[in-house]
Amino acid sequence: VLQVVWYWLTMWNHFGILSVITLANPEKDHCMRPVTTSSPAKNYGDTIQAVLNRIQTHEAEAVRAAAQALADRIAHGGVVHVFGAGHSQLVAADTTFRAGGAAWMNGILDPALSIARGALASTATERIEPMADGIFEQVAPQPHDATIAVTNSGVTPITRRWAERARDAGLLVIGIASKASTQHFESAGHATLAATSHHTLNNHVPVGDVAVGLNGSEPTFGPVSTIVTCFLAQWLIVHTHEVLHERGEEVHAFRSGHMSDSRDHNAALIARYGPRIDVL
Repeated sequence: VLQVVWYWLTMWNHFGILSVITLANPEKDHCMRPVTTSSPAKNYGDTIQAVLNRIQTHEAEAVRAAAQALADRIAHGGVVHVFGAGHSQLVAADTTFRAGGAAWMNGILDPALSIARGALASTATERIEPMADGIFEQVAPQPHDATIAVTNSGVTPITRRWAERARDAGLLVIGIASKASTQHFESAGHATLAATSHHTLNNHVPVGDVAVGLNGSEPTFGPVSTIVTCFLAQWLIVHTHEVLHERGEEVHAFRSGHMSDSRDHNAALIARYGPRIDVL
């Protein structure tokens, strides 16, 4: 029987039915392990799910602690400013003025940091630390506010500077980054977001932000960070709603503009939070 099984496995591999790929090890974010599978695309989905599972298993306590601190700020009228550059800015957009989203979320969507204005330009701009000072002064956060600073690498200069300014101004600073990437760059002498954050959440993205490789090679494609970091940010917001509800505080969210009962509901939230939300 073993000889028959070995024969068919050999034939399948010969005709390309089996492809040897490499994926991010869900047990160690910075390591890779070879896996035999028939579909790199399926493996990519499995890898994303494995990272999401790791976040829910290993970050639950840290997210709950961050949510407790965030709820303190929200209960006193604060808003949450979400800052990121390049693709990390997508997290700011995803958490701002959306169906099911909290009204107290303010995504910092500065065009200079958006790939919509040019990916090469935004990549260059995110290395200019003093720009964070100008953006911070324009947004004018209040001391009872909070900020979520997002940089997958953990070392993006403009994001680190934003977090420094926010902490100096009295804001609660929650950093989201890959711990594996942060440790990788920290070992090379880079300053990191974790050094400035009151709470740091690990998105468990492997170094390089790639999940899949072909023919036993190291992973070279299949980005991970945007999907799982958007989840992590929204998971934090949901935890914060839960904490507010447990404390007897008001809990609310925007409704889809396509729903018949959304107009008046959303208008009331906009009247309340609109002056603090830059995109409104």
